[in-house]
Amino acid sequence: MKDLVEGLGVPHTEIDLILVNGRSVDFDYRVASGDRISVYPMFEAFDISGLTYLRPEPLRELRFVADVHLGRLAVFMRLA
Repeated sequence: MKDLVEGLGVPHTEIDLILVNGRSVDFDYRVASGDRISVYPMFEAFDISGLTYLRPEPLRELRFVADVHLGRLAVFMRLA
């Protein structure tokens, strides 16, 4: 699973939940023909406590990127 997801351009470090056919799996899952795969980032509003965690700590550090054309917006985002 990990190689497949990274091959599609999604860094595995950004993934918090993988569902295959509606069941949570980890990166060691072997993909089979006909599998329906859903990949999700960190959840803030949903309780996923009963599912398979892919990392010991969730991604909680927010980061923003803004260029010089968005200077005032960057100042407000830093304040937030």
